[in-house]
Amino acid sequence: MEISKLLITYLHKKFAEEYHQLSLWYFVSFIFGIVFFFQGGFTYPLYFVCFVLFVSIFIVVFFCKKSLITLFTGTCLLAFVVGGLISGLRMHLINTKPISKPIISEVIGQIEHIKPTLRGTQITLNNVSLKNNQNLNKIQQFPPTVIQRSTIVANVGIQTPKGSEAQAAKKLDPYVGLRPPLDDGRELPNKIRINIADKLAINLSHGDKVKFKAKLFPLATSVLPDTYDFGFYMYMSGIEASGYALTTPEIIDKQHDFLGQYIQMIRNKIYRRLIDVLGANNGNFAAAILIGETKAIPKNIAENMRNSGVAHILSVSGLHLSLVAMIFFVASRMLLNCSNYLAYNANVKIIAASISIICSFLYLQISGGNIAATRAFIMTAIFIIAIILGRTPYPLRSVMIAAFLILLFLPEYLFHPSFQLSFAAVLCLISGYEFYLKHKYILGKSKGVLASIKFYVFANIYSSFLASIVTAPFVIYHFYKFATYSVLMNLIAVPLMSFFMMPLAMLSLLLMPFALDEYVLKLLSLFITIIIDAAAYIVSLPASVWVTGYISRLSLLIFTFGFFWLCLWQTSWRFLGFIIIACSLIIMFSNQKPDFIYDHNLKIVAIKNKQDELEIYTNGTIPKFISDYWISWYGQSDAIIQTMKIAKTDQVFFLADGKKISLNYWRCLDADVQIITSKRLECNASNQIITNSDLWKYRQILLYCGKDNCRVEYGE
Repeated sequence: MEISKLLITYLHKKFAEEYHQLSLWYFVSFIFGIVFFFQGGFTYPLYFVCFVLFVSIFIVVFFCKKSLITLFTGTCLLAFVVGGLISGLRMHLINTKPISKPIISEVIGQIEHIKPTLRGTQITLNNVSLKNNQNLNKIQQFPPTVIQRSTIVANVGIQTPKGSEAQAAKKLDPYVGLRPPLDDGRELPNKIRINIADKLAINLSHGDKVKFKAKLFPLATSVLPDTYDFGFYMYMSGIEASGYALTTPEIIDKQHDFLGQYIQMIRNKIYRRLIDVLGANNGNFAAAILIGETKAIPKNIAENMRNSGVAHILSVSGLHLSLVAMIFFVASRMLLNCSNYLAYNANVKIIAASISIICSFLYLQISGGNIAATRAFIMTAIFIIAIILGRTPYPLRSVMIAAFLILLFLPEYLFHPSFQLSFAAVLCLISGYEFYLKHKYILGKSKGVLASIKFYVFANIYSSFLASIVTAPFVIYHFYKFATYSVLMNLIAVPLMSFFMMPLAMLSLLLMPFALDEYVLKLLSLFITIIIDAAAYIVSLPASVWVTGYISRLSLLIFTFGFFWLCLWQTSWRFLGFIIIACSLIIMFSNQKPDFIYDHNLKIVAIKNKQDELEIYTNGTIPKFISDYWISWYGQSDAIIQTMKIAKTDQVFFLADGKKISLNYWRCLDADVQIITSKRLECNASNQIITNSDLWKYRQILLYCGKDNCRVEYGE
């Protein structure tokens, strides 16, 4: 009893000291509620979540006000449930039904979005209709990218679909049947994404209704278990198929969507101007940092930027939005003060701040509104509104509010690499700056030019080091590699971006309407060339990229919690976060990789040999993207790739420890693990057997072998 009393007294004291930080943890609980819903693998109906929400509110209101500990705990529980409920509502409102088989058809649809790419143009069409379609099989009523997360099924409380597919689909989605069906009753995709090659491209505009022949494919999924799901965000945005055009699009109608069309026109003109003046390489680089167009950046440049650790500058972020806000705030305030009437009869600061927010929002629309830019706009708006109200903005609360507002409407973006990297970097920089303010005596109190130079160099090294270290686990989780010279490259790129490139880029935008931007753009091109060449040089250095292989979701979740603990608390117990982070790192680097992987759909086998080299066997030519992905996922820089008939003959593979894995097609081979690749073959043995039905039920078979036997895991 004495120990429990001492513990409660200690917690009361700490919570009282951290009183102003407690609200930040409500946002953290909200975030983990979203994680629980999407990644937890629990099936629970929407009405059950609503019931838990009601109970949580009741507990907080009537029972948690007695002490600060119970109030904090109850409110965290409430925020956690709200995160799950928001995710459930988001999934419940989704009406996306991806196609299950390729389609060749004449496509008619209205252009919703246009993006330049390396080989032409990418357009998103809505209100799609298909004519003269071929090879159209039934629409996939239960998309695997959703079922694997227990989302749609969870929302309505159905464990597995029952009855006919149509009846089960009606239970899962009340909107089934509301879109135009084919003659045989099957539904059409309503929204698709199409790539158009340069030779077929014409001058398309936002809102145009077009017609052309295209080949459509089902949405992509994750390549390996627990990896990035390439079709998930397309599914969540309503896109039901992707493909490419087979004929030149024909514009059959011009629709008038003034605002969307006008913004798209501005984006297109800016992009064309940048390409005309700067050329393809530098022009696409400038388009990335000005209007967020990254798909047309040459692959070698994009790869070098990633592998040198400065891929973050190829996006519209806080630097852009804060610069735009500052320019318009200062300029409008100066102009307004030129009028004596306005200066004496109006609050010029409030007017200038309002103009600054409006202009920042317009630039956000022109820039494409990516996650980092949206986060930066929200934080900038909060900062400006606080100035208007005469309050001091609290950066940590601002970044949490920005995350909450984005996730409130798009909770699935919590799992997007851009979201994780952007918010992790900003959060650590804010906390790092607060830590510096408490210990700035380390740099001394000297003044003058040399002191300013010393401070600037230290600030760049400090911020680059913090951002690189903190975002490393997120980078490794998504890309399986880490740029070892990222701090060095950031020391080159960040000052050039901050002091030269961004001011020149903003100035060029202001001068474009008057055709006075050419010399400014050419000066900008000089700095772009410096960064591109520097990135190429950094990548060419020995051991510039550390290939780590995949890490588990659990380790990243523990790291994230430790990171929050370290950043959000202010008293000494914040340093417990280092222990939590250390535990996550141990889990990350003790993560066992499978000894054997078999993908029955792609007909690919991967094993580790005695020399710890990766060997990949495939039926035919394996796409480079797939092979590179498997190699990086395994934590290898290269692999031995060989061609053989997979799943059509009997084969035996020997693992590094001597165990035998057989693919049995004609007969039952004696092996430690037998994988039956034929529908007609049945094997009975004392050793482990993976049946043919298992192969069709799951995408991959993963074997983790010990001394005695092999543990089997099934891919999604």
